Amino acid sequence: MAGAVNTGYTFLDTDVITSTKMNNIIDETVMTSYAIIGSTLAVSDGKLRVNTSGITANELATGSVTTTAILDANVTTAKIADSNVTTAKIADSNVTTAKIADSNVTLAKLSLPSGFPVQVDQAVKTDIQAFTSNASDWEDITDLSITLTRAFASASGKVLIQGVVNTDTNNGSFGVAIRIQRDGVTIGVGDADGVRQRATSLGAHGGSYGAFPIAINFLDTSPGSNATVTYKLQARSGNTVTNYINRDNNDSDSSNFTYRTISTLTVTELAP
Repeated sequence: MAGAVNTGYTFLDTDVITSTKMNNIIDETVMTSYAIIGSTLAVSDGKLRVNTSGITANELATGSVTTTAILDANVTTAKIADSNVTTAKIADSNVTTAKIADSNVTLAKLSLPSGFPVQVDQAVKTDIQAFTSNASDWEDITDLSITLTRAFASASGKVLIQGVVNTDTNNGSFGVAIRIQRDGVTIGVGDADGVRQRATSLGAHGGSYGAFPIAINFLDTSPGSNATVTYKLQARSGNTVTNYINRDNNDSDSSNFTYRTISTLTVTELAP
């Protein structure tokens, strides 16, 4: 067979196949009509070439991209859309402690039962304090104050307030009264009744060489939604009576019957 072979030519048994004849057959029209791999292949200068634009998703047959065909190094975070990572696509066995950063484990992401203790703070008073009560004033007990930075700044949260205050007075007829304040507002006290003082707890006179421990145990069910809350204890006794914290009335320097004690305030935040 002499001369060029045109597109669509059918070879005969007697034809001699040459490279020139084959190159004439492979032209852009034939490649387009056969669509071997879509637009990825093209004829240029009589030769079959791959376009520099690469293979697009539309040119890949469904099922042709398998896990084993993808190198681990080619799967990067930047190539994975956030919306493609769902809980259903993550096997339980793939979520290990080592793969969870400490900073990603927060209380807000934990499902805690209501009333579960999430943090505890304590103030301890180790020194002594003495003050004389006025007609109606209450005195702050120094060191027995706690500003709590809340884990759950929720109005439905709760804070358990506990404490022990060792007290005495210089008058055998009077004990020391204790009350709780939250952010300057008195809480956890008895009902109003005439002009009577409202307190959380009331102690007794400890005698010549004793002190009276006053216990505090109150659940604050309405701390509000502020990020921080401050609790403190206050004390008072009868008018002109001297109050003592962490010492007795006599307070003689004796190793036999005179003591120094501590007083404490403990707050525990509970999950809403």
